[in-house]
Amino acid sequence: HPALFASAYGLLVNELHRAPDNVLVPVQQLLTGALALDTGAVCDLGGEDFNTGVDIILYVTRLACRVDNYVSFLMDHTLGKHRCVDAPLREVKIPPSTLATLAAGRRALRLLLEGEVAPLLEEYLHKLDKETRN
Repeated sequence: HPALFASAYGLLVNELHRAPDNVLVPVQQLLTGALALDTGAVCDLGGEDFNTGVDIILYVTRLACRVDNYVSFLMDHTLGKHRCVDAPLREVKIPPSTLATLAAGRRALRLLLEGEVAPLLEEYLHKLDKETRN
């Protein structure tokens, strides 16, 4: 029934607006699980492509960053800080309790992204640079 799932701004905004923990907690868990796949190697021995663990880490990182962007948009819009969109969003009114949940979820997500993922990506870049110079 498409009418039951219809949302003016897409399902992700709808879920973040109505049940943010149902999105934010699983994305954090996916990111934590993906990071556990790091073997220390970017490519398999003799391979030219990233190993599967790196592919998964990069995919989940992109997903987490996209969710972070949506959360940031909703928070900025709700607080009147968004630079481009200042008109009300149809059917999206975020109460203070949901705003607090979004803020806590974004903090936890960014802690993972900035504290664990960013250094790992820097390490990957360093290893790839070293490999290509030899």
